[in-house]
Amino acid sequence: MYKIYTDGACANNPGLCGLGVVILSPDNKVIGTISEYLGEGTNNIGEIMAIYRALHKAKELNIKKCKIYTDSKLCIGWFKKKKSNKEHIQIIIDKSLPLMENMDVDFEWVKGHTGDIWNEFADTLATTAVENVKNKIYGEEKHEPDDILYLNCPFAEKDEVKKMGARWNQKKKKWTVKNNPDNLVKFKKWL
Repeated sequence: MYKIYTDGACANNPGLCGLGVVILSPDNKVIGTISEYLGEGTNNIGEIMAIYRALHKAKELNIKKCKIYTDSKLCIGWFKKKKSNKEHIQIIIDKSLPLMENMDVDFEWVKGHTGDIWNEFADTLATTAVENVKNKIYGEEKHEPDDILYLNCPFAEKDEVKKMGARWNQKKKKWTVKNNPDNLVKFKKWL
């Protein structure tokens, strides 16, 4: 079964809004990601649009069976009932339902910000989409590249992370690696 992790992000609520999606093959390899800025919206818009975009991508990839993981119980409820009392949400549900035809889709809630690596990756994709636009709009300077992970590595374990490919950042006094799915798994212990 394919696993799809979705998340939404919002700078203020309402405010600048984005989504993130990570698609994993049955053998847990990342086969697709989406990081998309949506414009002005709410966190709920980001969450439900992430599910919509995930379903759209799953259809493109000819996925027949998947489980969608989200940290939004509200979205799961909307999809199970196929209904929302908010018209703008109902429009997205109505656009999503045809994508689920001929596809076995299950939803599972995952608690956000508790170290679930794929939920955290989806969150990072959503947040990055918002932050990149926010920086362009408001002229905020980025001082750190988005593709760097800073490791919380004790001194006693420095040789271990160095052998695994981490590099020392003298200015930050931290070990760093590229922010990618492989390193999220490989260096999970120090994130």
